[in-house]
Amino acid sequence: MDAVVFLYSPINGETQIGEEVVFMFEIIAFVATIILGVFAESIGTGSHISGAGSIAAIATMGAFILWSVRHKK
Repeated sequence: MDAVVFLYSPINGETQIGEEVVFMFEIIAFVATIILGVFAESIGTGSHISGAGSIAAIATMGAFILWSVRHKK
């Protein structure tokens, strides 16, 4: 797969994720947030819980942001 590019640093021997993988992760996070928000809003509308989609979308994006902060590599 062309999008998965790992860079090897000979100085400290660490593997770093390439920019293509980060960009793909951002797209996946965006799509997952939209899908979950629409799904939660449809469930919330049937259950008379207004704003359930917004709450679920914000929580999902927050989880993606926290994960990316904790996993810098």
